Amino acid sequence: MRSNWKCGIFKKNLNSMSYKYNTSRKVINSHAINGHGRGEKGEMILILAITIAISVMVLSVVAVNLSNIQIKLPSERSTSLVPEYKDVRESFGDMLEYSIGNSTDQNYINRVFDSTKNTFSNIEIKYGNYFNAELKDIDGENLVVDLLLGNTDTVISEEVKYKI
Repeated sequence: MRSNWKCGIFKKNLNSMSYKYNTSRKVINSHAINGHGRGEKGEMILILAITIAISVMVLSVVAVNLSNIQIKLPSERSTSLVPEYKDVRESFGDMLEYSIGNSTDQNYINRVFDSTKNTFSNIEIKYGNYFNAELKDIDGENLVVDLLLGNTDTVISEEVKYKI
């Protein structure tokens, strides 16, 4: 057995294997330094994965924000604006009367009117309608208000007196 270890053929094979191993390692290293080879593919896959992850996060944030707006689709609206206007006119008056109470202070009445107008405007915009109200006059027990409710097809405007 000892004679086999001394054999020149076996040593030559070991030397050739180590030489092949060393050259292949040099080739791999030179590809990595020059930017060719396996490292470039890995970087591209990593960049693609990061881009996809960021895109999914952005889309989920946009979807959540759009669902919180609660806009009603046009198919969910009634075809005529008149029933909606009648409800808004009556509800607006009831809300003003309830919020003002027995107060006669004009500054307080103006603040309550603005607050009620903004609330109704926000509600109506969710249904695709534009609502506006303008306080024209306060004469004793009455509020004179210009109401306007509209959408893309119809606009209804009326001067209304509310008893407070």
